[in-house]
Amino acid sequence: MDFNQRFTDYFRLSISNIEKKLGLSTGYISNFKSGKIKTPSKLVFALKNEGLNPDYFLTGEGSPELLPAVTPTTLLPQQGLEERLVPYLSQMVGATTQLGGRNRILEIPGSEGLPPLWALQMPGDNMTPTIRQGDVVICTDDGYTGDGLYVYRTAGFCQVKRLMLQGAMWHVTNDNPAYPSWSTPVEELDVVGRIVYIILRL
Repeated sequence: MDFNQRFTDYFRLSISNIEKKLGLSTGYISNFKSGKIKTPSKLVFALKNEGLNPDYFLTGEGSPELLPAVTPTTLLPQQGLEERLVPYLSQMVGATTQLGGRNRILEIPGSEGLPPLWALQMPGDNMTPTIRQGDVVICTDDGYTGDGLYVYRTAGFCQVKRLMLQGAMWHVTNDNPAYPSWSTPVEELDVVGRIVYIILRL
């Protein structure tokens, strides 16, 4: 299914009427597809306001609807371990600094000595079975430190992939064989950090 078809199949409207429904200017979606708009922040914001998953419409990964926010969770409480608050990364533009309510999870055992941490709920099934849709990943914020599982930003939203640096190119892999692997220039991905915890959805 191509880019435009994901929109028209879900909304059952023409592209111009979808733009009106989302409050976008005429031609916005086509301009992004053609490369005239590099970072579709208005589109991502409009989709999230409708309760929809931008990853699905932009890349085809995951499901159209956003998953519900994760309730604050405590992992394996240990005596004498200080609570460490971990804020969620924003899917739209980067990182939110607000701590409280649904923007945090609680105590992360064994996290002493690690760089600052960020949390992200897995929006799609591209990393199954390693990380399932709805699981929460915790990543560092110190960028690329060697081959492994990472959170990175591209086109204004975050993704979870397995990254390998090969010269001036990233080799990007999904653990789910239904999704292809590819390579892209180093400057195309803004790597947040390596995944150090996975909180499983029961």
